[in-house]
Order: sequence, then C-alpha cells, then structure tokens
Amino acid sequence: MRIPGGDTPPVDGFFYLRDGYYAQGREYAIMVFMNQSSRNDREELHAVVRGQVQGVGYRYFIVQRALALNLRGYTRNQSDGSVEVVAQGEHAALERLLLLLRLGPSSADVTEVTTEWRQPTEHFSGFHVRW
Repeated sequence: MRIPGGDTPPVDGFFYLRDGYYAQGREYAIMVFMNQSSRNDREELHAVVRGQVQGVGYRYFIVQRALALNLRGYTRNQSDGSVEVVAQGEHAALERLLLLLRLGPSSADVTEVTTEWRQPTEHFSGFHVRW
C-alpha cells in the first residue's frame, strides 16, 4: 500500500513522510498531506479585461462572484478603459472566476481577457474594489 505523494508503506505502524518526519497511524499521515496540499494550492490570477467593462457594474459583479467562490483580491478600473482583476485562491475556483470574467454582467461587452497565473506574493483580506 502506498500513501498519496509517494511515501513509503507503514513499517511497524510508522509512516515515513517525505519531509523527514515519522508518524504513527495512517490517519495522521493523511492529515499531514491534506494540510501540506492546501498550503500549496493557493494561486494568483492576474487578469485584464477589455471591452465595454467600465460604468456597467462589472467590478461589483466580479466582487460578488469572487466572494461566493471564497477568493481574495481586488478589481479596479484602469485609465485605458480596461478592468484589472487580481484574485487568490484554489485553482478550480480561479478557473470558475475566469469564466465569469469572460461573461461579465449582461450590461457589459467583454472583448478580451488576458491572464497571468502566478504564486501569491501579497496577502489580501476579502475581495473588494480598489480605486
């Protein structure tokens, strides 16, 4: 039997974990992997949305959807008429947000969404509109 992540099977009731620690019992080893995994799953999506996206409630639409997806970050208007979005969270939730960025509210007309995926470098609290 192998533990997800490539660790060795139990020997005398102990698992040898990748980070060099020993743990007694399978439940502990699995919990450690879940905790390690959740720390590494946070990503950051930086997007610039172009089209008719200012003055149509686009930023507030994104804030509501991002909060519902349990994401953190911000959205703000740019001087060139685009909207910038920076969101942090689990990859699957960020993918859902990206789909919503492309759709926008019914009053918007999105023509282009450019994206950059990266590791978070700043901590955000909540999701809000920046000025």
